[in-house]
Amino acid sequence: ALFSKGAVTVTGEGSLTVNGYINNGLAAKGGVTINSGTLTVNSTNDGVKASDGAITVSGGTLKVTAGGDGVSAGTDLSITGVSFDITSGDGSESSGQGQMTPGGSTAQAQTQTQTQTQTQTQTQTGTTQDASAMPTPPNDMNGFDDSSDDTDDSASMKAIKCDGNMSITGGTFTINSTDHAIHASGAMDITGGTFTISSSAGKGISGHGNVTIDGQSTAITITKATEGIESKAVL
Repeated sequence: ALFSKGAVTVTGEGSLTVNGYINNGLAAKGGVTINSGTLTVNSTNDGVKASDGAITVSGGTLKVTAGGDGVSAGTDLSITGVSFDITSGDGSESSGQGQMTPGGSTAQAQTQTQTQTQTQTQTQTGTTQDASAMPTPPNDMNGFDDSSDDTDDSASMKAIKCDGNMSITGGTFTINSTDHAIHASGAMDITGGTFTISSSAGKGISGHGNVTIDGQSTAITITKATEGIESKAVL
């Protein structure tokens, strides 16, 4: 819906609703900063995404309903004092079974018996053409190149994730996810915030680096998950 090859900053006391009917909602390659306001994002793929940059959220209210990831940062992610309401994938009510497809649908495997002719022929003036040998049009045909957009074909349906380090110092989080609720590929520091987490087929809080949870104001409730809190390094 909204896409920038640079960075995007959302600020102000107003409200913004973004509907990504085909792909991501609010996306930027350079990074996303949200300082204030009320932001509502509905998308078939990722809700708020910085494919090559960081995401910083310092205030405001965010309601994200996404078929893919709710909030996804290509590098680091920092959150302070914000109200989050995120549903990713089919939400926590999904059974987590079947085949995940981008857009949030979960399709049960079906066995079908089909007889299909693999080679199509067309006879024209006595010649036969094999359709399987026809060349595939290039991406840049007619000047259009779809290889540089922000499409992510993975089946990730995490609520909040980053490929770098994550820092959360406060806020209120209501999360219903199909995949992991909160995930960082790097280190994760949670030193404040109130979390209500439910995940149908993933972990509640997951980090590939050190996971630190501290602070008297930190309250975490995980009602449903394959594992509550997990770290592949030090917890």
